[in-house]
Amino acid sequence: GEYLTDRLTDEALDLIKNHNNSKPFALFLSFYNVHTPIQPNLEHVDYFNEKLSKMNDNVVRTRVEGEAITRLNHTNAEYASMVYAVDENIGKLIKSLKNEGLYENSLIIFTSDNGGLSTLKRVAPTSVYPLRAGKGWLYEGGIKIPQLIKIPGNSENVKVNELTVSYDLFPTILDFAGIQNDNKIDGVSLMPSLKEKSRIDRKNIYWHFPHYHGSLWKPGSAIRSGDWKLVLHYESNEVELFNLKDDPSELNDVSSLFKEKKEQLLNQLNKMMKETNANSVSINNNYQHVK
Repeated sequence: GEYLTDRLTDEALDLIKNHNNSKPFALFLSFYNVHTPIQPNLEHVDYFNEKLSKMNDNVVRTRVEGEAITRLNHTNAEYASMVYAVDENIGKLIKSLKNEGLYENSLIIFTSDNGGLSTLKRVAPTSVYPLRAGKGWLYEGGIKIPQLIKIPGNSENVKVNELTVSYDLFPTILDFAGIQNDNKIDGVSLMPSLKEKSRIDRKNIYWHFPHYHGSLWKPGSAIRSGDWKLVLHYESNEVELFNLKDDPSELNDVSSLFKEKKEQLLNQLNKMMKETNANSVSINNNYQHVK
């Protein structure tokens, strides 16, 4: 049989090769890798098993996160072979664009929809250490993602240190495509930052996830304002405050030391939820915990 990541890439390569070069095109390619179920690439997994056997740090390390377990190191050769398959196939796509004379004028975005699956009831398949927790959680391990953008006509490496979010991609793509948008939308175009290195005009970013998740996250919300981040937990009514510049791993809750900043961010978070009519949560008094 075929490895799915390879097959999806082959389909994309056919589109690139056979499209009319005088017209623009859009390609949205979502690899299943590195999502579960963990399905190793058999062409590469032996290499990573051998590499693992020679590593000193080749035993799984974990720490407790609420009722879950967070994996702290990479020791999964099967997962590594999946990452390698993605890397290999992205290379094929870029090579194809170059061969067809399309690379220089292309906007290419590589991104993800959430952090790695490092926190579960059992030992998870990957690690995002030193970030805290993983997919499903509102700590940085669950919401900080990789994002690489190659813009048309530019080979300079630019690192954007501003705070960006996934819904910035829509206005960014519109701007690079030269499409006028007069509707009010979420997100800020990153084109000025990528082309002119200008600052992004944004005050806060919000997350609202008032649900239980398979990763054992419990309902909560968060707000990020500059280096400050506040996390609100609805079951316990606990509020945590972190300075991500000083503490990117979110290990030191400083809410008792910066009470004014805590109240300021909490008020802004509650205001946003009220303005957007966000879903609220309440205690189910009929719930009985079964051990």
